[in-house]
Amino acid sequence: MTPASRQALEGLRDLTMLKWYLIPLIPDTFYIHTLEGEPAP
Repeated sequence: MTPASRQALEGLRDLTMLKWYLIPLIPDTFYIHTLEGEPAP
């Protein structure tokens, strides 16, 4: 395994890099997307 690939794997396993505030925004984004896709009444 090359040093670059080893460093990339370590970065994937580091949960401090994850932006936790984005997690609740994902379902909201899907919800708004489905509302925009429906035809107007």
